[in-house]
Amino acid sequence: MVGFGRMSKLYRFLAEGRVLLDYGPLTIFIEARKGGAPCREAAARAAGQAVTLLEEVVPFLPVVRSPARQVDCRPLYPPVVNAMIAAARATGDPHLTPLAAVAGTIARFCAQKAQEEGADWVVVNNGGDIALVVPPDGRIKVGVWEDLAGTKISHLVEVTRASGIGGIATSGFGGRSFTLGIAGAATVLAGDAGTADACATVLGNAVNVDHPNIVRVPAASLDPGTDIPTLWVTKEVGFLPPEAVESALQNGLAKAREFYERGLIRGAIVNLRGRSAVFPPGIAARFA
Repeated sequence: MVGFGRMSKLYRFLAEGRVLLDYGPLTIFIEARKGGAPCREAAARAAGQAVTLLEEVVPFLPVVRSPARQVDCRPLYPPVVNAMIAAARATGDPHLTPLAAVAGTIARFCAQKAQEEGADWVVVNNGGDIALVVPPDGRIKVGVWEDLAGTKISHLVEVTRASGIGGIATSGFGGRSFTLGIAGAATVLAGDAGTADACATVLGNAVNVDHPNIVRVPAASLDPGTDIPTLWVTKEVGFLPPEAVESALQNGLAKAREFYERGLIRGAIVNLRGRSAVFPPGIAARFA
């Protein structure tokens, strides 16, 4: 385990109360405040927590790379591993592995650490999977990407304590991970970042349609070490007529509605080729 003294060499302060950790597969921005003032120590401790969490997950890679339906939470597993398993299993997807929730779950635990260290306002951004802590009288505005391959924001979400949103995650074609779907960006708002991460993966897969201009290949042909080697993932998406785009959006909307009615998520925003679907209506405002 990395000691805190050595840990301080793995991150740097971008500003008072704001830390960037770049360690192995982790690139995490952490911002913490207390009473409106920067909380330097809380952000630093949260960065240290991220490294510890990653080291706890590594010995259990054979577990978290297996379909979640085949594994159960166990007392001998670290809390971060059990949380990943629970988030993936909750989706009900037969192919999803707990690894699909790793970024969001680490963000969630880091935010909790910052809160334990005294911060009452926290944002942890782990590669686009975001964990939030909002004070009772505060609010955080989060922009939602229109396309993972671009930089345009399509919607704004205002998060308050009353909203019940503690995590925001985005999946889709062109992101860091494989997808079965074609979403430009499928964003989920949930009670915690681990659940948001797992549900965003499934939602991104659901934004889909059959069309000859969509090229799919076995995941193992692109990455022999993937946790979904036998699944056919999206490699290329060419021109799609408006009716195909609309069909894919409606498929995604149906999955978002299912998750919402099951109480897994607070809402979702799906973007594809300049068109959007939001559920429930009003959960996010169009960015002008």
